[in-house]
Amino acid sequence: MAEQIFISYRRSDAGGHAGRLHDRLSQWFDAGVVFYDLDAIEAGAVFPVRLAEALDAAVVVLVLIGPDWVTELNRRAGAAEVDFVRHEVERALARRAAAGRPCVIPVLFGGATAPAVTALEAPLRAALAPLCELDMHAFHGKNADWNNQFVRLRALIAAAPGVPVPRWRAPDGVDRPFHLIGNRLSPHFHDPTGLLERLHDSLSASGRTAVLAPAAIYGMGGVGKTQLALKYSHSYRDQYAGVWWLRAQTPEGLQLDAQACCQAAGAPLPDRVAPTQALNAWLQRQEHAWLLVYDNAESLESLHEHLPEAGPHHVLITSRDPAWGSLAAPLQAGTWTGEQGADFLIERCGPIAARDHRDVWQALADALGGLPLALEQAAGYLEATAMQAGEYLELLGAARHSAALLDYGRIATGYEASVGATLALAFERLRPATRQLLGLLAWCAPEPVPERLFVGGADLLSGELAEAASDVIAWNDVVQELRRYGIADRVVGAAPALQLHRLTLNVARHRSIGAEREVRTLTALLGKLLPRAPESPVHWPLYARLLPHVQQLAEREFAPEGLAEPVELLLYVAQYLRAGPALYAQSRRIEERLVAMCREKLGEEHADTLTSINNLAVTLSAQGDLAAARALQESVLEVRRRVLGEEH
Repeated sequence: MAEQIFISYRRSDAGGHAGRLHDRLSQWFDAGVVFYDLDAIEAGAVFPVRLAEALDAAVVVLVLIGPDWVTELNRRAGAAEVDFVRHEVERALARRAAAGRPCVIPVLFGGATAPAVTALEAPLRAALAPLCELDMHAFHGKNADWNNQFVRLRALIAAAPGVPVPRWRAPDGVDRPFHLIGNRLSPHFHDPTGLLERLHDSLSASGRTAVLAPAAIYGMGGVGKTQLALKYSHSYRDQYAGVWWLRAQTPEGLQLDAQACCQAAGAPLPDRVAPTQALNAWLQRQEHAWLLVYDNAESLESLHEHLPEAGPHHVLITSRDPAWGSLAAPLQAGTWTGEQGADFLIERCGPIAARDHRDVWQALADALGGLPLALEQAAGYLEATAMQAGEYLELLGAARHSAALLDYGRIATGYEASVGATLALAFERLRPATRQLLGLLAWCAPEPVPERLFVGGADLLSGELAEAASDVIAWNDVVQELRRYGIADRVVGAAPALQLHRLTLNVARHRSIGAEREVRTLTALLGKLLPRAPESPVHWPLYARLLPHVQQLAEREFAPEGLAEPVELLLYVAQYLRAGPALYAQSRRIEERLVAMCREKLGEEHADTLTSINNLAVTLSAQGDLAAARALQESVLEVRRRVLGEEH
């Protein structure tokens, strides 16, 4: 292999620095990539010829400048034929001027300063003046700073076109620690949004500075945060002296994994010093970068004191909590689109995918909300049962089956638990007020729910949630907890709103032990917030935001006792759909549901039943179905005549 990185130096000036730099570069590049005369020129070779060949092949020339570099150049200015360093630099600069390569990087050592053109003897100035104009890379200070400067220089070298990607190489006979705390990468890893490349860019940027800059992958349970971190660990392990994962969810797991890392790396573990502190102290003395992955961290507050403070190391955090901006570069792992989910399912299911049309696979991906864990879980179920995608989709739509499907087994391809188990674990950690709010949100639609629904209806709530909704700070604490565990997003717009993933809603409903009470409370809250003038355009934006949640209530399989509030809600929403966006079909569906509820609970002759039938007739008339509308109105008239009398 032709040498691509040429080290130019004068032995009397920077010989020791050149040897150290060569040794460090050799740990990052294959043999033969770096030209260093003491290592690369074999006995019997013609020295000037070998130098010229290496220079002409190089894409990067490092010009090492020590305190006596200019003095030695000037001393030999009259004997150019014996000054090989001068020839190396002049040849590199001439090639750079003519062809744009090699990249010439002056490197200062031993306190040397950038040479000035005026300090050079006259015969040297014309050829070497371009070198004096280049930015200089300086090595100075203590060993830790030397390491940081090397990382920066390595990045400069790697940025030059034609230089191979640097990968750390352990000395012969040395095993690099690689510990993933039992996690296993899925063979079906899928990255349709390019998160792996963005993560690599983020960590690579942090490695070019002396300041530790962690990256934090965050998102709800099941979006594949751990799988992404595993893929990165496997794909880039050659760039690190060691890869070590730590269980950051609990202090005990964190300390045990830090202790195991110290033992594997041979780091000292002093008495009365926490293993994380011992590990960080040892890491600060290491020249070669480690990758440390803190998996499933609860929050910034619980982790920041355990992280390394400085060094060339890369730190990666996975968490449900989005609040990492003050410590790390946040990278959100989200759900996939229906198209992306369908692509994954079709590829994942292999030959059996051909039994269903692509539209069915996309409908299934949409029903699963694009959650990677749910998609993998569905594919595994289809693979195990030979069921068709359409059949699975029907089961998922049935309330009595959907929760069982979401809790189906442990995923055998890298994920730790099912969708149901993953979400249930997060639910169990919530405080009472937050758990009560989740119980109400569970019966809403998977669209944003205005926070004013709860804050403005605090008098309709009870227990800890009532207290939290009555105080701004306490309410924000509740919302923050939902976000910390990846259960809900806070949608910020004209007014803040909370939004849950559709599968989170499904699991929360299944786990509810007070469903009727929660539905009744939610109905009362909606009834309080909903304006009583659906025909007024000024109220239409609020109606549009609340519509999905009222419709969700209308489609539930039971109705709470005392129908006054749900009947009123459905009545107003149906009128809004008819008067506002003129969505007659949707208005008709709600009114038909309303008629059925009233007939079942109140009887044929109740005033609310008759009103609901009459409203349905108005909608049918607006749709142009005059015959059906007349038939309903005549039936209402007949009942009113019989019950109220002809003269009422």
